[in-house]
Amino acid sequence: MRHQFYHTEIDSLTSGKSIAIFSEMIDGVKQCSIFFLNANNFVTASKNTQYSAILKKATLILNDGIGLKIASLFTKVLLKENLNGTDLIPKFIEQAVTKKQRIYLLGGQQETIEKTYKNLLAKYPAIIICGFKNGYFSKEDELQIINEINQQKTDILLVGMGTPKQEEWIAQNKELFPSVKICIGVGGFFDFVSETVKRAPVWMRKIGLEWLFRTIQEPNRLAKRYLVGIFEFGFCLIRFAILRK
Repeated sequence: MRHQFYHTEIDSLTSGKSIAIFSEMIDGVKQCSIFFLNANNFVTASKNTQYSAILKKATLILNDGIGLKIASLFTKVLLKENLNGTDLIPKFIEQAVTKKQRIYLLGGQQETIEKTYKNLLAKYPAIIICGFKNGYFSKEDELQIINEINQQKTDILLVGMGTPKQEEWIAQNKELFPSVKICIGVGGFFDFVSETVKRAPVWMRKIGLEWLFRTIQEPNRLAKRYLVGIFEFGFCLIRFAILRK
């Protein structure tokens, strides 16, 4: 169910309901998009009205991470589960495999996307991956990638370029894909599937500290995003609380 959530919107769903809706999307005729909202792109959307508008146009906006849970405590929106993309996207893939959907992977470094392709094939022997490309392409190469996605009659497009780039890319190009039923912004999913990045222990995930584990792993890349981001996120919540008064 779609709710106004501060400056953006969110769907309050369980994982089971999300999977059921995904299955309905596969069987439907309307092109759909699925984005995940976490503390980082919550802050980005507060600064970037165009990005916020892109999120609102998604078919599903799913909450990801403890930051959104904390934010929800100051609203009337009940977030039923943490719909972490790294855990939920494999369940979407299982549905796609069952329904023999053609999946295209776009994003990540070349080594990462190659390992993602191999590891998905190993995990889901019946999966149909109709193509994959890394996320570091020029404008000149973009048309070739779009043509390949169409030539392969892609049903489901997984885009992992980080936020807000992946959502912006999907919004700008989704109408060019007549066969694609579902576009999903997958964030760091390819990093985890390829085992380029190690996931936090289950106990850290359960108490919402996966972000801390990732920061310890990649301090140069993630320290600013998470540590500075905590203060930006808190400032966002305070600012919106004041504006509501």
